[in-house]
Amino acid sequence: MMKSLASMMLLGVLSTSALADPRFDVIDAGSVTAGMLVDHSTNLVWRSPSATYGLPLPSTPQIGDWRVATGQEVAALLPITFGQDQIVARDSDLFQALSFFAGHSTIVCGLQYGGCLGGLFVDQPNMGDHATYDALMGQFVATPYQADAPNVSYNATVTLGSYAQATCLPDMSLCKMGLFMVREVPEPGTVGLMTLGLAALVLMWRVRQR
Repeated sequence: MMKSLASMMLLGVLSTSALADPRFDVIDAGSVTAGMLVDHSTNLVWRSPSATYGLPLPSTPQIGDWRVATGQEVAALLPITFGQDQIVARDSDLFQALSFFAGHSTIVCGLQYGGCLGGLFVDQPNMGDHATYDALMGQFVATPYQADAPNVSYNATVTLGSYAQATCLPDMSLCKMGLFMVREVPEPGTVGLMTLGLAALVLMWRVRQR
C-alpha cells in the first residue's frame, strides 16, 4: 500500500515539476516490471513492453490500471516516415524514447552501435471484447557507425496486420511481442490529496510507535 502510494506520488511530482524540456522522464529503466517512460506532453506513462511478452493477446485493451496504446498514440511518440530514414540527435527527447523501448524490446537485432524496438498496439479500440492489434517495429543505427556518434538514423514500419489471439497461432513469434501500454499521470490535485493522506498515515504510525 505504502509503496503503491509512493509510486503514484512520484509520477505526480514528475507531472507537476517537469517542464516541456525535457519531454520525457524514465523510471527504473533497468527493470522489466517497473520500467516506465513518462511523457509530459501527453500526460501518459508508458510501460515496458517486455512486461507483457509472451502473454496471450487480450480481448479488451484495458488491463487493470493500464490500457493498450492506440496507433495514433504510438505514432505520436515514435514517429514513422515510410520509406525514409530520420536523423535523430543523441541529445534529443526522441532518442531517449527510442533507447527506452529498445532496452525493453523483445526484438533482437545484434547491432553494436544501434538498437531495435517493437511492440503491439490496439488496431480496433472500439470493438469491445474483440479488440485487434497491429505491430510497430523500428531500428536505429549510429551515424557514423561508432560509439560516440552524435546522431542515429531511425526507421520504423507498421505491419498493417489485424491480430487477435486466434490469428496468432500460425505465427506466434509476432504475437509474442510485448504490448505498448499506457496510463494517465495522476492529476496534480489528486496527488496533493494523496500526499496529505500519506503524511497523515506516517504521523499516525509515528504516534503509535511512541
